[in-house]
Amino acid sequence: MKITLDALQVVESIARCGTFGLAGKELHKAPSSLSYVVQKLESDLGVTVFDRSAHRVSLTTAGEVLLDEGRRLLRAANDLEERVRRAEAGWESELRIATDALVPFDAVLPFISAFQAENSYTRLLFSQEMLGNNWKALASNSVDLLIGAVGDPPAVQGLFSVPAGSVRTVFVVAPGHPLAAAEEPIDCAVLWQHQFVEVSLPQEGASEMVQPLVDGQKHISVPTLDAKLSVLLSGLACGYLPACAAQPYLDKGQLVARRLGEERSPLTLHIAWRSKDPGRAIGWWIERKDTLAETLRQHLGLQAPA
Repeated sequence: MKITLDALQVVESIARCGTFGLAGKELHKAPSSLSYVVQKLESDLGVTVFDRSAHRVSLTTAGEVLLDEGRRLLRAANDLEERVRRAEAGWESELRIATDALVPFDAVLPFISAFQAENSYTRLLFSQEMLGNNWKALASNSVDLLIGAVGDPPAVQGLFSVPAGSVRTVFVVAPGHPLAAAEEPIDCAVLWQHQFVEVSLPQEGASEMVQPLVDGQKHISVPTLDAKLSVLLSGLACGYLPACAAQPYLDKGQLVARRLGEERSPLTLHIAWRSKDPGRAIGWWIERKDTLAETLRQHLGLQAPA
């Protein structure tokens, strides 16, 4: 290639210092050697990089383009060098972290800040997973760390998890829904007459995984917790919500909690990872799993694990 990183570094230093002499002192090179590098670059590219007509050199239009893009390449090269050194020291180049839809991202922000203060070169790639898909993402190596994974972990070799706490679920309907005035506890025969809504993600090679409250009950499948909330608030269906997600709407009277004959068990949230020999990046998060679990309990009002 006609443009080298060394040549870009010379151009950047000369443009910033204003003279070949000052740039030579900065780079610990003779001004004549810098002049040779610039002349060769200009000859190879067929352009003029510097206007040398005044005491202090200035960039031509072509030189400004070269410097602008060149500085990006120099920064990228410096970052690459640092990542290589970090990789040699055991730091992963990237870490894929998934949070459950229940987990407010504010709970994770202090940990991101603390992590980047120690290591700013490992890229943190965040995604959000829904109930029924979080464990699958970890088991298939799509993510490295799960924060707030709901339900029991699957029996997969090399998968590790710690419970963060449990959250109670509440059966809710809109105030205008027929079940809002039904006698409690609501029995199956009454419940069967009304549509149920649940989050359900498409499973490859399988039909939807919604389990209605009563066999044969009509139901709606939606892809996100926000969509489920919209359906419940509209009065189109009934369904369960985690207490922490339902409470603001219960307080405002936008939803009504109702008691069934048989209630669902609390949901357990986990922090989970898959690595027998963790690198230093995921190891940083694993070391703080207890603090992270406590933060989730505070934000979501979880009950501590037994």
